Amino acid sequence: MSRLREDAVAITRAAIDACMPREAVLRALKQLPKVTGRTVLVAIGKAAWTMAEAALEVLGDVIDAGVVITKYDHARGELHNVRVFEAGHPVPDGGTLIATRAALELTKDLTREDLVLFLV
Repeated sequence: MSRLREDAVAITRAAIDACMPREAVLRALKQLPKVTGRTVLVAIGKAAWTMAEAALEVLGDVIDAGVVITKYDHARGELHNVRVFEAGHPVPDGGTLIATRAALELTKDLTREDLVLFLV
């Protein structure tokens, strides 16, 4: 393989890796400001579980509670202080309604000192 081709492959691979949900969350949360109130996490989408896991890796016990709503068969287990729901995608179903209610319940009493970390 030529040096030019090797460089192109390395650049392409680095660009793809930088866009992956886990890496994007790890990078973004390094700049998260201090919060005086509660921090709650709401993550939605096919990559929700992966993004939530990355957020917990960076923030740990700073996250007081959370809800993950992901596609069926995309959750990889339990997460500390976070309720994980699998639901219909792209067509919402009963699981979607239950999970959405949980997210609304989690966020309904927040104040301006609180932070919602919303991962999509």
